Amino acid sequence: MRLPVPQRAEFAAELLDSLDEGVAEDPEEARVRWLTEINRRAESVEDGTAEFESWDSVRERMSRCLGG
Repeated sequence: MRLPVPQRAEFAAELLDSLDEGVAEDPEEARVRWLTEINRRAESVEDGTAEFESWDSVRERMSRCLGG
């Protein structure tokens, strides 16, 4: 989380690429779509339009979804 946004986006893209294995769609198309989404989200953080949620709120919501 301490990396600059572009480096985090690149790291996230690599992780997401690893999840695309075995997916029926074209891997290059999936890669481009993920990179587009990552860049869109990074830009929204940089331009101040991103909406954030506290970790406590996210953790609570996840716990409810998982029946915890």
